[in-house]
Amino acid sequence: MGETYEWDRMEDLGWRYISEQVSHHPPTAATHCESTAGWVCWQDLTMHSHWHMNTCDFDPTGITHLKFTESGHHYTWRKVSTIVHNLIMGKLWVDQVGDMVIINHKTGDTCKLQFIPSYGKEQKQVKGAVSDSTGQMKWTLSGTWDEEFYATSVSSQTNKSEPKLIEVLWKSKPPVPGADKYYNMTEFACQLNEMEFGIAPTDSRFRPDQRLMEECLWDAANLEKVRLEEKQRNSEKRWERGEEDMKSVDVLSVQSRQIYTPLWFQKGMDEIIPKTSSYKYTEKYWEQKKMKLWNMCPKIY
Repeated sequence: MGETYEWDRMEDLGWRYISEQVSHHPPTAATHCESTAGWVCWQDLTMHSHWHMNTCDFDPTGITHLKFTESGHHYTWRKVSTIVHNLIMGKLWVDQVGDMVIINHKTGDTCKLQFIPSYGKEQKQVKGAVSDSTGQMKWTLSGTWDEEFYATSVSSQTNKSEPKLIEVLWKSKPPVPGADKYYNMTEFACQLNEMEFGIAPTDSRFRPDQRLMEECLWDAANLEKVRLEEKQRNSEKRWERGEEDMKSVDVLSVQSRQIYTPLWFQKGMDEIIPKTSSYKYTEKYWEQKKMKLWNMCPKIY
């Protein structure tokens, strides 16, 4: 616990992101992203996995919030499942499956999306509709989750005298040259693990096994991964027995047995969803980074 990851893109993209692992069992990450364009996005993410012979389902739990500060529009949704096929035999491929409901809590508008399993002619298809607070459909949605997504006005479909109004909501960027040598990752994805100056010592880019993998030292990376996991397990056992304290090099804070306090997030009741707890950003990380004060961070590596 206590591992963090930050990405500050204020200078070129106008936003910055911070996340922290706030729970070990189940593994839970709390995230917060803020933008100069006037929006804030945050979520708690817990992942449950289920094996089925040659496939593995990854089912995320938790709610994602997106709030536009000036207009007050506040959206929430839950993620769909990710399924990895042919883990043991055959060509590996990934699918997104399930239903997603996006709610605008200011207006009552809803967007319902269906991620259709990729079989036969239906490959990576997403279909849905946007309705107002009275339930009247305003837009139909269609496309794929990996290439492009469109919205079509319902009024332009029913009224033949009007030109059909279709808007492109999203379109993927073409792969960068040589992407096949980088597992076909996007330029954005390749930048995620680049080391930066001034980040917290708990940042995941400091994981020694991860750095060794970056250098293609696979055997050394596997040995280091085993060492880190064993260290985390031993630390967790001591923490659960109440043997760790504020000066521990392995944990952040123990107020009493079985109570762990994250450094950059605070657990409380969700401000939108009734009877639901969530982690709220404490607004302290970027201030500490500016002052270069990381003495409160645990030595987790």
